[in-house]
Amino acid sequence: MTPLWVRRTALGILSSAFPVLESTLSDMDFKLGELFCGPGGLAHGALSARVTATDGEPFTISHAWANDHDKDTCETYCRCICPNSARSAVNESV
Repeated sequence: MTPLWVRRTALGILSSAFPVLESTLSDMDFKLGELFCGPGGLAHGALSARVTATDGEPFTISHAWANDHDKDTCETYCRCICPNSARSAVNESV
């Protein structure tokens, strides 16, 4: 794992070299797509995470799509993670 000071230094260098990067990062919404999603443990953790940029703006993660080969697992995922967009969790073999 990369030490925290290295990651902070790298972000500082990138922000200095590309000033637009910091303002772009502050209002980013990451989309989560999962193959073999299971019942949604990874998605639950990702959607529950709270990360804030240095300027106080939040980073967000939102569900985009998921896939699993087990029908019951997909139904559980839909109930827990994406109840308003059940069609985005696909029950198919890859």
